[in-house]
Amino acid sequence: NKTVVDALYNTADALTLNNNGTSTLKVVSITDDGSATAALTSLTLNGNVQIGTQSGSSVTAVALGSSAGITIDGATDNSQVAVSLVAAASGATNSVTLGNGNNNITDLTYAGDVTVVVGSGSNLINVGGTSLSNLLTGLVTITLGADNPNVNNDAIYLNATNSTAPADVNVAVTGANTGDTVYFNEDLATSLTYTASTAQSTLAATLSTLVTNVTAGTTDGLWSYLTFAGNTYLAENNYASAADHITIVELAGIHTFTATTGGVVLAS
Repeated sequence: NKTVVDALYNTADALTLNNNGTSTLKVVSITDDGSATAALTSLTLNGNVQIGTQSGSSVTAVALGSSAGITIDGATDNSQVAVSLVAAASGATNSVTLGNGNNNITDLTYAGDVTVVVGSGSNLINVGGTSLSNLLTGLVTITLGADNPNVNNDAIYLNATNSTAPADVNVAVTGANTGDTVYFNEDLATSLTYTASTAQSTLAATLSTLVTNVTAGTTDGLWSYLTFAGNTYLAENNYASAADHITIVELAGIHTFTATTGGVVLAS
């Protein structure tokens, strides 16, 4: 059973939706009045509150937030949440915490910071969105809840992060499991080509090796990974862009991958 709110008009900077019952509260749309004094910066979801609509691959997400950033606190919300967040500006943060539902989160942020924490459902998380020319320069932290490997799979879509070798990594994923997939937004239609890499004595040297290997030659979609200090570092290069657009991701723990069109699937 569901209680449906077709349209909710918000005139404040903070909104709390409480569901103390056993059925699901479904909110189809939330409209912000758009004024600077009432831009939504905080959304709290208590209990099972469904935001937006999802049916198979058909998703209608609710657009929320502003360049000042937004915090969505729904740790107890085990329903489906589908949101598209306005890009947080440099120095601002979009933060999303949700429960064990099957969530769909698109965050257009590239200069600001992004924090996403989700539970044990099958989640789609897209950071950067359609702004493919914009490198992810903010700190991106994604935490995936414990789930059943190869059953409740998560999909992470990322814009490129670098054009040269960095000294550190600004995109970190914790909780990735067998069957989860990392997609590269600039190469979603590309058949990727693997090249081997070997870890070096320092993280900076290790990342430099990764970048050197995935930018060698003129092959679009070269990818590689290695382990260093107990974590796995994954890199892919979109050679077809005007300049090398490289995606580098740190995944907590030791993992292996197999390629799929536009991304890689965790094999372990």
